Parts: sequence; structure tokens; C-alpha cells
Amino acid sequence: MAANDAIDAVRKLTASYENCELPLADNRAFARSGNWIMETLHLVLSLPIPWRSTMIKEHDCVVLTQDLPEEKMQAGDIGTVVHVHRGGLGYEVEFMTLAGETVAVITLLPAQVRPIARRDIAHVRELQAV
Repeated sequence: MAANDAIDAVRKLTASYENCELPLADNRAFARSGNWIMETLHLVLSLPIPWRSTMIKEHDCVVLTQDLPEEKMQAGDIGTVVHVHRGGLGYEVEFMTLAGETVAVITLLPAQVRPIARRDIAHVRELQAV
């Protein structure tokens, strides 16, 4: 989905709030409450990522796209999807050592992972001791 589609989706969502059956004062209160921001953000984050041409499925290998220092994971680490949340709104990804020991199982947003690409090369790093 292109960026223009995302913008159109946000405009439609905003228009639905402007055209709702609530009295005008209630619409303004809703807008001031910030709830519309969270709903708009949720809508935008739920849109497919434009560069992702295929849907990530369970058991797919994926690449972490950002560092997660609290989990001791780095961008480029490879994991396996063990669960897909709500049609791709999030993923449970298991990261393992090459010896098969589970390092972490992390819930990630679509923007935090990408499918393995045809020209990707795996790289080894030693996991820091706890």
C-alpha cells in the first residue's frame, strides 16, 4: 500500500469523526482527549508496509530491522515467526543460537521485522554472556 493510500485512510477516519452523530461539543471533547490520535496511529500502523510484497507467515525466517538492547538483539539478527497476531499486526519471533538454544521470544511490530531477501547473507556474532 502506498503512502497516499495511508494518507487517504487517515483522512477517511478523520472525516468519520467529523460526520458522526455526536453533538459538536462532544466531537471537540473527543478531539481534545487525544483518542483520535491513538486510533489514527493504530490504523496507520496496521497498514501493510509498502516494501513488503509478501505476507509474513508462521515459520517464516525474518530479519530484525532495529536494535533491541533490552533483549540483547541487534538489527540483522535472524529469527523464526512462531505466531502471527491479527493477520500481521504483530509477530511472535523466536531467536536462537546456531546450536538451537532459544535466546528470546519477542513480540514485534511489522516495522521491526522484514522477510529474508533473496540476496541476504547470514552473519554470525557471539551472544554476550548475561
